[in-house]
Amino acid sequence: MKNQIELQDATPGKALFRSIIADYDTETSICELIDNSIDVWTIKKRNQKLNVTISIDIQRQTIKIRDNAGGLKKEDLHLIVGPGHSSNDSSSKIIGTFGVGSKRSVIALSPQIIVKTRYKKLPTHSIDISDDWLKDDDWMFPVYQVNDIDENTTEIEMLKLRREINSDSLRFIKKHLSSVYAKILENKLFNLMLNGEDIKPTHFDRIWSFNETIPPEGFEIKTIIDSREVKIKISSGLIAEGGDTGFGDYGVYIYCNDRLIVQKLKNFDVGFGKGQAGEPHNSKSLARIIIEIEGPAELMPWNSSKNAINTQHKVFNLIRPKLVELVKRYTDASRNLFPERTQKIFPYTNGSIKFEKIDSVSEIDTTLLPEIPKLKKGPLPKTRNLNQALANSNPWIIGTYETVVIAESLQTKAYETKNRIILILLDSSIEIAFKDYLTNKVKKPFYQDSELAKIFEKRHTVHNEVKKHCGNLLDIDDWSKLDYYYRLRCDLVHKRATANVIDSDIKKFTNLTKKVHKKLLGVKYPS
Repeated sequence: MKNQIELQDATPGKALFRSIIADYDTETSICELIDNSIDVWTIKKRNQKLNVTISIDIQRQTIKIRDNAGGLKKEDLHLIVGPGHSSNDSSSKIIGTFGVGSKRSVIALSPQIIVKTRYKKLPTHSIDISDDWLKDDDWMFPVYQVNDIDENTTEIEMLKLRREINSDSLRFIKKHLSSVYAKILENKLFNLMLNGEDIKPTHFDRIWSFNETIPPEGFEIKTIIDSREVKIKISSGLIAEGGDTGFGDYGVYIYCNDRLIVQKLKNFDVGFGKGQAGEPHNSKSLARIIIEIEGPAELMPWNSSKNAINTQHKVFNLIRPKLVELVKRYTDASRNLFPERTQKIFPYTNGSIKFEKIDSVSEIDTTLLPEIPKLKKGPLPKTRNLNQALANSNPWIIGTYETVVIAESLQTKAYETKNRIILILLDSSIEIAFKDYLTNKVKKPFYQDSELAKIFEKRHTVHNEVKKHCGNLLDIDDWSKLDYYYRLRCDLVHKRATANVIDSDIKKFTNLTKKVHKKLLGVKYPS
């Protein structure tokens, strides 16, 4: 038996809004309001100029956002505050579909908001949203007629902010807007300004490395999901920047309807982690994969705030298996070529990605792509292998050869004063090698610490002491060169005029240091 006995009211309480204040950051909230303007413009076929201006006063702690997207009629003002109320069609290629973003964002930003809007030549209307109004679960709100603003304009003014904005956060907001709306800013009819300055787009798909041995790959897919067309564009490859600083700009970037949703994503869902591409590491910092999805808003795999991906969404799960393969491919390539990046990655900045049109994401076959170059072992693993047995019995020898490896690696860097650093490293290595020789290789006499301290007060007494025991291991020419490089080091450290350390001196001193290590201590270096 089933008899209807009454109807109950399920209108949501305003606690729905109050609960999200802590979950919304400033830049996400501002973007929600910009998204709303872009959607109105998109629905109108983007055939007129859209100006969105943002004014942030860090002294008064206020924000005003103004657009000319069209304004609202008086009877549509409920769209501003009613949760789930929206004029947007979620089957359109827009970037707002949940009907809650702009409402949550203004409340997250400020406890006191004034909205003014004018539709065409109709009067200008205004509503106030405040914490006092939020405390009352009555959804009725007063509407005011105010002095006219420009036609087809909406102004949202937040008179005080819940979170302080300073000069640093203002710079971050500018950078964030530049990235999020880069692709939309390519449309000359869209203008976005922050404090009187045009926001310039920051693109992440224009710094590929086009080395033919591991070129970037592109795929374009049109697929039907729930009887509607979704376009997917995938760009993947190595980037011609990064390296020692790490940059942090590697990983996965996902755009939905030209809006950047996530950037630099490096988690298990996109292929990083155990059993996949491994954990994020500086050696993988040249890998980048960009996913662009276009289609009905309700088929976009974003969360309601558009600052993260819904990893349970059917569209993301369609892409994920091949995304993981591409992440694995290019992080492996980055790791293998990282030691030679200045020669094999960074110079190849000219070219364009050729996009292969396919019918399904599953058609991407990474096994048919060019083979990834093998990892070229650097000097440290080779040197370590050559001296493994010696290091097992004499662990102090590790520091001897590692100093030379470090000095040689510095020679490939772009530091302007690298030769000064290398000179000091090699000279110190020579002195320590003499000490290790006297204390570990010379059996008699046994040197007390006090004796060593006295010997090492002057370099010439060190040389004389070593000569007593090393015989012809080092010849006269070697000792003459050792004196020369020691004096060069002293000039660098102690004289008023800085000594000029040239490349040829460094090359010769490196070879001499290796000879001293080999003859006196038995260290081996790769040929």
